Amino acid sequence: ISVDESYKTVSALRKNKSLYRYLVTSSRYNTDCSFSTSGVLGGNGTDRAIAEFFKDESCERYEIKEKTPFSTTRKYSAVELECGDVYIKGAPEIIISGCKYALDSSGNRVPMSRGEIESRYRAYAEGGSRVIGVAYRGKDDSGAIFLALIVLKDKLRTGVRDSVLGVKRAG
Repeated sequence: ISVDESYKTVSALRKNKSLYRYLVTSSRYNTDCSFSTSGVLGGNGTDRAIAEFFKDESCERYEIKEKTPFSTTRKYSAVELECGDVYIKGAPEIIISGCKYALDSSGNRVPMSRGEIESRYRAYAEGGSRVIGVAYRGKDDSGAIFLALIVLKDKLRTGVRDSVLGVKRAG
């Protein structure tokens, strides 16, 4: 979900060339996953889900200059590439608060409308979805640019229903 558009498939996202390029690059480099011919390996569930969505997409090759791993204290991860671009991914409230601008569906940098994005984030989170914010900062940018909210639906794990019923019965 960008500031002015929702994308449910990679082919729909490809129509927004700038956003597509930034999100594919972020999925490749701001992750603990690795990619092989057998698929996506390693990383946590969030990283794997995002990597799986973009696994068949290609992007420019870069060396990683610096990596800031996710921590529960920071609530985000970041990666700086050799070209000077920085990709940030994490808790939407952290990502949104750090952005003055956003990328719209035409690829233009527009003033960030925090209220609208925050209400969309809350609506998805209250509906049980996991929501991740993604931002970008180019080497010549003074601040981060909001790219998108990535909305993930978690599958129920086997046995969860019985566990919940057991807890309810126990009071």
